[in-house]
Amino acid sequence: MMNNSKTRILCIEDDAGLARLLERRLKRHGYELEWAADGIAGLERMAQASFDVVAIDYEMPGLDGLTVLERMKSLNGAPPAIMISGAGDMDTAIAALKAGAADYVVKTVDGNYIDLLPRTIERILETERLQALTYAAQLALEEKTKLLSLTLSSISQGLTVFNNDLHLVTWNELWLSLLDVPRDFAQVGAPLDSFEQLHAHLGDGCEEARMVQSIRKVRDNGPQVGEYRLHTGITLEVRSSPMPDGGVVTVYTDITDRKLAEEDQRVAAAVFQTTAEPMLITDAKVLTERCNPAFETLLGYSEEELVGRNPGFLASDNHDPAFFKELWRCLHADGHWRGTIWNCHKDGRLLAQQVTISAIDNGRKQIGHYVAVYSDVTEQVRREMEVRHQAHHDALTGLPNRSLLMDRIDQAAEAAKRDQKGFALLFLDLDGFKPINDDFGHHAGDRLLKEIARRLVARCRDSDTVARYGGDEFVILLRNADDMSAVSAVAESLIEQIGSPVTIDDVLHKVGASIGIALYPQHGNSTSTLLKNADEAMYQAKAAGRSRHKIYTALA
Repeated sequence: MMNNSKTRILCIEDDAGLARLLERRLKRHGYELEWAADGIAGLERMAQASFDVVAIDYEMPGLDGLTVLERMKSLNGAPPAIMISGAGDMDTAIAALKAGAADYVVKTVDGNYIDLLPRTIERILETERLQALTYAAQLALEEKTKLLSLTLSSISQGLTVFNNDLHLVTWNELWLSLLDVPRDFAQVGAPLDSFEQLHAHLGDGCEEARMVQSIRKVRDNGPQVGEYRLHTGITLEVRSSPMPDGGVVTVYTDITDRKLAEEDQRVAAAVFQTTAEPMLITDAKVLTERCNPAFETLLGYSEEELVGRNPGFLASDNHDPAFFKELWRCLHADGHWRGTIWNCHKDGRLLAQQVTISAIDNGRKQIGHYVAVYSDVTEQVRREMEVRHQAHHDALTGLPNRSLLMDRIDQAAEAAKRDQKGFALLFLDLDGFKPINDDFGHHAGDRLLKEIARRLVARCRDSDTVARYGGDEFVILLRNADDMSAVSAVAESLIEQIGSPVTIDDVLHKVGASIGIALYPQHGNSTSTLLKNADEAMYQAKAAGRSRHKIYTALA
């Protein structure tokens, strides 16, 4: 890599966010970047200060990239220019290069082109240096032969120099290798025509012949640039420039890997845009760079609303910090994470999504991007939640059933042991329910049970559990209940609430409640013992006249 610690780059780009991103990336490579927001500002800065390279956006309001290139010709010592465009067609590239651009970079959807810029800048600076050296060598060919030979052998591109008669002056080893030229065929003074003949067996329309013809055009038409796929399978970028003495210097760059990468990027971009799977891409700082149309449909946000934002804002409050801590632990340890996240649609709906997140290496053993693939599993998750709810809740009242109650009592016992606090079980049986159910039917009985359940829940705390034990029996678990008088007060309040009349189909119904109370740990240490003793206390209340409560007392 070149020593670019003092290389100054001017970026003419109307997108401030992209300019800042370019600045951060280039700064990592030691470049100093200055930003101009439009073509006029960029031309003014080039007139005022010296820059090594200028990067110009092809499409800008006001002066576009080609116009800026044309006006740069009137500046003294204008720096070499890189044209950056979202259009990847050859016509655009040729137009830019004919207008004076030193190179052309295609914007890609994943932003990888930004990582290519440092190498492009280095190649331009290297080419500038090489052409300067070549020109000096032409002026004093004999004295500079050794130095030129060393220079040519050290560069990563093939090179040839033809004089004003188009006879070969010098070349390097890489040129021989790239074009498969026999060593004894390349001789000082060999005419350009001989290299056309070398590939005559491939036919007049072969890429090798077109490449040689482009060198011939330099004297009449100025600099030439083109891409040629040779019969050997490699693709070369060939740049030919006139020299002051009428000769031609040509640089041959193997861009086979780059073309394959561009093709892969085009395919990936097409897949990204057309796949039915919602996808989102962030940078290493987890700021959104791209999302596809399927993602926009999934959560209702446009790409413009998401770019530059951490997608964490989409997550609902259903997840605690520990959830995301474990997510990032897996990502850093394994490079990927898969799980279900509840996200918020733009319209406020909660959606369950199966998400697979992968960390993408930037080629330097560092994370460059994160890619997340989503699938909507809201209905599936809700069905599973409904099944779990039905397994632990009473179908009529929606209250916890006997199974869930037993689990809650076990949990309360564990907490009571740990916190040294007690709890109470209230076993409640309705008085007068059976006649209503028998005389007015199950419909009336069911509606009455639902109303009683509602009243019980309304009277109890969120930390308490109101369960339907069976038939017209309910059990209330009061946590952190050590005060006997307070528990009795709750029981009396429940009896009063239940005793209020209920109107069903214009008929006024009235029931009462007998409640038995068992306290932990005074009346038992196990769930079964507590329930049995609370049940027994309830029967004691019924025996004492109904619509009252009794605290468990062991029978003599």
